[in-house]
Amino acid sequence: MKNFGRSVFFLFLFSFGVLSAQNVQFYLEPSQIEAGEVAILHVKYQGDADLQPVQKRYESKHVQVYFLGHSSETQIINFKVSKSKLLKYQVSSDKVGKHQVPKIIVLIGNETIESPDLFFEVLPTRPKVRSQRPQSLIDQLLQGMEPDFGPNEKPEVGFQLNKYNCYLGEPVIGYYVLYYSNMNRPYLERDPNRSISYPFFLSETLQGVTVQIEPEVLKDGLLRRTLVYGKEIYSLTPLKPGRFQLGETKFVVGDGLQFGAVHDSLPVKPAMIEVKPLPKPSPIGYQGAIGDYTISHSFPNRKAYDKEPYYFTILVKGEGTGAGIEPPLELKGFEDSIHFISKSKKKSFQRLPSGEYGFYSEVSFQYSWEPNGIGERQLPKAKIVFFLPKENRYEIRELKLPSIQVEPKPDRTLSKPKKDPSFSLSNYFLWSIGLIVFSAVMFGSWLKLQAEQKQKVVWKEMEEILGQKKGIFLSDYLKGKGLPETEIQFLLQLQSSSPSKSWFERMKELGRKDQNKIQSIFKILNERSMI
Repeated sequence: MKNFGRSVFFLFLFSFGVLSAQNVQFYLEPSQIEAGEVAILHVKYQGDADLQPVQKRYESKHVQVYFLGHSSETQIINFKVSKSKLLKYQVSSDKVGKHQVPKIIVLIGNETIESPDLFFEVLPTRPKVRSQRPQSLIDQLLQGMEPDFGPNEKPEVGFQLNKYNCYLGEPVIGYYVLYYSNMNRPYLERDPNRSISYPFFLSETLQGVTVQIEPEVLKDGLLRRTLVYGKEIYSLTPLKPGRFQLGETKFVVGDGLQFGAVHDSLPVKPAMIEVKPLPKPSPIGYQGAIGDYTISHSFPNRKAYDKEPYYFTILVKGEGTGAGIEPPLELKGFEDSIHFISKSKKKSFQRLPSGEYGFYSEVSFQYSWEPNGIGERQLPKAKIVFFLPKENRYEIRELKLPSIQVEPKPDRTLSKPKKDPSFSLSNYFLWSIGLIVFSAVMFGSWLKLQAEQKQKVVWKEMEEILGQKKGIFLSDYLKGKGLPETEIQFLLQLQSSSPSKSWFERMKELGRKDQNKIQSIFKILNERSMI
């Protein structure tokens, strides 16, 4: 009897506007540890900028985080090489229960990035069960240097899928799982000497996604614990029907807490998947889209002008990757000129309205219409064709666009202003008074602007003095300048409250009292920096 457990996918909704731009990922493994064990927080970055820690120690209630060091990683997937920079932190807690990791801040180039919400659970220590096989003298001398596995207890790495039957073009999710019994803290890392190849599949590494399965499963008649390899979660799209083996590679496995433990390179048990061809015949207009989509429109208004461009948008969104969704407007037989301008697509991996986890896409098509003639005009209809894998059928969805009222082109030539006969020489006195007041206001504004420019010069000098110093580096610098501890803490708190802003931007948000205080501090620093 085999039971690999029911997989549940979780999407961490970090600030993707920042993270996507920097291509940085935070992940914690394992998510469950026993009392006295530690978890490892990885910060992974793909890019040319330097990746550096801001602080080397973090603490919150019952949770301690210590910086371990730097490393690098090279991946070869479908013969494509990518290199990443890594930071590693040790995470521990002295209390049983669920805990949240303190916010970790790293520096990428000149930009600070904050970790998302990460959680882990500390379980009570379980009594260690050891096999009762007889030990030789060598076993006794080397006890603790290699795992004590009983019959059928050797660890195993398998490649798992969220589904093992799919249609051509339907994406599936793949991930690696370690099954083990007698390990205190299992170590799992892909063998750098072996690449991964997914023949006849388009592979994509999902960022910000983790997989959680049942912590213990019954496998081959034995109760085994599980550990998901969270660094590489794949979206795999089949390009050819048939039966395929996926995930064949090797993983380095060992017990990370045993002194001198031996790490073995174990082959992965691949997953078998059957890819079914799409039903034939396919309807006219089908371009390979798979999923469940809706179609809608966006019009700025219902009025256009003769021989002037009128812009509108057709929006297609729903479950699926958005592949195969092409411009939906049917232009055949339409008299006026309609031009397709652009296509944009957004795709994310998230919880779907059906309750499952998968891809959700939004595809927008921008059009320009130049009407020829006035009156009410009916635009052509829009149509999309896609395949519904859950119902094993094709679906055609049409959208009737609204009618637009076309009006004559307005006269936009500039007309000359008429001279007001009521205007006389007596009004010049009022104009003179107004001119004097206006000049006084402008002169006052100029003086204020000059004062602000001088102040900006002072702040620019301070930006050059402080540079990109943050956290402990800024604290050490200020202590070296002889600044009192209270003023150092004031600057550190001000910096941590808005790490992405400049000192000038932070000062503008303060009250008058705090502004005067920080100006006096910077005046002292400016004088001491010139010594």
